[in-house]
Amino acid sequence: MQELEEDRTCTKCGVRMHIHNTYNISLVYIPFGKILSTVRFEKHRCIYPKCNFTCMQEVPFQAGGHRITSTLHSFAMDLLELGLTNKIVSELTGLGKNTVKKIDKERLLKKYTTDDKHLKKPERQAKYLGVDEFLLHRGR
Repeated sequence: MQELEEDRTCTKCGVRMHIHNTYNISLVYIPFGKILSTVRFEKHRCIYPKCNFTCMQEVPFQAGGHRITSTLHSFAMDLLELGLTNKIVSELTGLGKNTVKKIDKERLLKKYTTDDKHLKKPERQAKYLGVDEFLLHRGR
């Protein structure tokens, strides 16, 4: 209850906010065997009528941009880092293929780019460059 009190302070004027709505949230957690497990709880939306400022209560264990826990997010990243395919990770964790694809893209961006924009320079340059001969016959 103490965390809710801290979340209910308006960042603009510093006055205590009122609970405007309550939402039931379900997050997917690490599966136990072949059984998917979920965490269900209430999340509050607060409003301060004087300045019309609204905010949602933060969930510290939710992975950013997904309806999964941060534990499951890091588990899926670890499986992808081991070299497993997206399909296998999807089957092992019970996540959808698009969710696993987004997690893999996040992993690759962290690994091969600086500040998610510029590619990192390779440690060594390639000695040979391969060309597909069939594409050469089609004018490429």
